[in-house]
Amino acid sequence: MIKKILSLATFILSFTAAEVSAQCTPNVTITTPGIYPDSATNLAQGYVGTPYAEVIQVRIPVDTMFMGNLVPVTDFTIDSILGLPLTFSYACNPGTCIFPGGSNGCILISGNPTAQGTFNLTVYGRAHGTISGFPAEFPFLIDYYKIIINPPSGTGIQQNSNYVFNVSQNEPNPFSSFSDIHITSPMGGKAELKIYNMIGKEIYSGEYRINTGKNNIIHLDAKELESGVYIYTLKMGDRKFTKRMIISKN
Repeated sequence: MIKKILSLATFILSFTAAEVSAQCTPNVTITTPGIYPDSATNLAQGYVGTPYAEVIQVRIPVDTMFMGNLVPVTDFTIDSILGLPLTFSYACNPGTCIFPGGSNGCILISGNPTAQGTFNLTVYGRAHGTISGFPAEFPFLIDYYKIIINPPSGTGIQQNSNYVFNVSQNEPNPFSSFSDIHITSPMGGKAELKIYNMIGKEIYSGEYRINTGKNNIIHLDAKELESGVYIYTLKMGDRKFTKRMIISKN
């Protein structure tokens, strides 16, 4: 029973990059319960002395199968996130960190890194539902996410410490025609975008000019791509992001 709840818990968080702010904004275009990105993509890396922010986008299922029965989901509650780097904190929207079944929400993780290292996170929470007409509560934890903090960047390029290099999950996702990737960068330069299919074959490669600041946008066109799951990577200098996108033309 607990394994079923854990499986459902790992299916409700998705991650996108965002600028540092007091509160995140739920991405209401996400309609499929899932985790974006998954544990293979993980969280963005950070750099000592450069502000960091990562947003957990949440889409809670309305119901789930349990022991052959369709079980209504009341909510998922996040109780704590342990293992964050020193000076980091998290904030939810809604502020209670209670996400009702069928709703969208988000969790902002942010801070200014003061020490390098690998920080393994553990998310503790509780799932609530109704089984055979009776309310039920089951604890869960998610422990495969991590934040890697690197030494201060030594590229020799003038950087703006007001920004952290981050690449968003493409929006909307899934999509049938067009989708945008938003980029924030502390410096200008060239970024290389590559797209792979699920067997690892590179199907697209292109270079883009990135300016200092936020709201640099790469516009994806699905016209030449078939429906399916793809992996895209965006690399700028020694920094590389890998995320998953879904094209659905049905």
